[in-house]
Amino acid sequence: MDSLTQIALGAAVGEAVAGRRAGNRAVLWGAVAGTIPDLDILFNPLLDQVEQLYMHRGLSHSFFFAVLAAPIFGWIARRLNRRRSEASFRDWTLVGFFGFTTHIILDYLTIYGTQLFRPFSDYPAAFGSLFIIDPLYTVPLALGVLGAMIFSRSDERRRIWNRVGLGLSCLYIAFSIGARFSAVDTFKKELLIQQIKYDRLFVAPMPLNTLLWMVLAEDVENDRLWVGQFSFLDDPADGLIAFRALPKNSQYIHGSEDSRAVHRLLWFSRGFYTIQESPSGDGSLIFNDLRFGRSDGWLTDDGEYIFVFELKESTPGSGDFENFERRQPRFDVSEDRFAKLWRRIQGDRSVETHAAAVAARDREQIDSVAE
Repeated sequence: MDSLTQIALGAAVGEAVAGRRAGNRAVLWGAVAGTIPDLDILFNPLLDQVEQLYMHRGLSHSFFFAVLAAPIFGWIARRLNRRRSEASFRDWTLVGFFGFTTHIILDYLTIYGTQLFRPFSDYPAAFGSLFIIDPLYTVPLALGVLGAMIFSRSDERRRIWNRVGLGLSCLYIAFSIGARFSAVDTFKKELLIQQIKYDRLFVAPMPLNTLLWMVLAEDVENDRLWVGQFSFLDDPADGLIAFRALPKNSQYIHGSEDSRAVHRLLWFSRGFYTIQESPSGDGSLIFNDLRFGRSDGWLTDDGEYIFVFELKESTPGSGDFENFERRQPRFDVSEDRFAKLWRRIQGDRSVETHAAAVAARDREQIDSVAE
């Protein structure tokens, strides 16, 4: 999740655990605890991009880290605050522990992936019920904390403000989890109706909401992915979901799966990718992780993938890809793009170029049969 949200969550947790004894210092140190797991990026200057991808959301985002680091955090916080608060070593340790664990769990609910069980397993667990930035989760949380800070630590209104903020944000998480299960069920039914073969699914919310969802359905035999969208506000009378097929082009890395960079990208993307030859013509490959979508939100046919990596052979023709370079897409952050996304969330499928094309094709088929 974004840093602002993690700070707000840590602050709210700090207030809930020790606000009565430490006041706004509990909020401050809770915010610090909510930030600490993301400080793994401080190691980036010492690592190449392959190692950075593996390191981020690694050990610092594990339950092992939370258990190990919480007492250290508690000791430091106690030493620095013992003359200014009534909070004990136990209180500060709990602020650290719950600050770390809520950060980890919140990141698990996004689609990026969090290595919850390091150092015992590097599996990047991800549930995928929240987009990495979602104001509907963050705003109630932040308002609850800010409201609490107005009152003295002995004032009961302080607890009420914070509890309301935490309560609303937790309810939103519960809704997102239920929405994801419902979206998965809807996509499975649609794929069955349209007789589209698939082996596994990846389902995630579209940007800034939990009403509009995306699916990636992998067809291993045909080496392709099907992409589709569904909003809970869609009108069933508008017809079926318009899926589009994208070739994975895995033949480009056949025989190179164990090379360092390819192995890491396959681990990170969980196999939901497409590969292209680089337009530079130098033999490098473009690896696109489709889980993070495209700059156009899949609403047009000309968007750029968000997570793009350029693979370069160590020796031309060797098939050994030792490193990659992350590419930054060009974002067209325009009012028109946001307007289209908002309309699509509301169930307007006409803004989805592919859906409109499929609808037009179906109308032509119906008309030809009628004639």
